[in-house]
Amino acid sequence: MFNFDFYLHAINFNNMKKFTFLLVFSLICFEGFSQKFGKGDKIANLGLGVGWYGIGAVGMAEVGLGDGIGVGAVVGVSRDASYGYLGSNYGVTYVSAGGRASYHLGEILEKSGVKVDKLDPYLGIAAGIRFAAGNYTWLNRFGLMYGGHAGIRYALKEKMSVYVEAGVPFTSGGISFNF
Repeated sequence: MFNFDFYLHAINFNNMKKFTFLLVFSLICFEGFSQKFGKGDKIANLGLGVGWYGIGAVGMAEVGLGDGIGVGAVVGVSRDASYGYLGSNYGVTYVSAGGRASYHLGEILEKSGVKVDKLDPYLGIAAGIRFAAGNYTWLNRFGLMYGGHAGIRYALKEKMSVYVEAGVPFTSGGISFNF
């Protein structure tokens, strides 16, 4: 039987440690490139990525509440076509929706003497619900979605950026729009 809760708790902390190291290393290497996130800023991300449940697409929106603090929503869809036993034709589609909160590190970097204007590093948390739908009715389940994220946006233009975000339940990359 499908154990949905097992997958909700299967966080690979070794990968998160590696990503955190790479994030810090990137910040050191890219000294001199960051953008500030503040009150009233609006961001929408569209991306492709991987999660606990296969390959999929994710959309996020965030609004700045104060210096470096943002809240918003996240929606993701992924498909795991290899669920089940070897040679089986089971497939499961996961749809997740929830809220997220992020702290953007641009101001902290500037206060510590790092001059930045194109890079926006951030850390945050997310929580919501997840629905799993499969080929068989016993695969259809609701559950909680929760986790954290660490990401970097690089400004290509004033209103457009690319982003890479590692986290649980989504690791994705794509394009960001600033409004």
